[in-house]
Amino acid sequence: QPTFVDKQTYFDIRDEVKIAENLIEYHKEEGNKEALKNIRKDRGSLLRLRPMIKGIESQRRKIRQQIKFIEDSKRLTEDQKKDKIKKLLDRESLIIQRFIKRADRILG
Repeated sequence: QPTFVDKQTYFDIRDEVKIAENLIEYHKEEGNKEALKNIRKDRGSLLRLRPMIKGIESQRRKIRQQIKFIEDSKRLTEDQKKDKIKKLLDRESLIIQRFIKRADRILG
């Protein structure tokens, strides 16, 4: 099931980016310029993905909120709910697939 694989790949990349960010924070606080330079060199492409991931996370939060809103709706039938939720999840998958394509190019 490709969407699951995509999501897992996305989470893996997101975690790697988070680790790189944490390393940078840590070495900044330690004042370790040499280590900072190395991280920026070794993980520069990962760090370039930061703004994209921020954007995706905010879109994913909005989608979650919309899904919750649909689930709580008293006006929609179960079928309407299923349909609307599927559309939102498809949109999330598309966003993630697009990101992975771009990340592949950047991480090469």
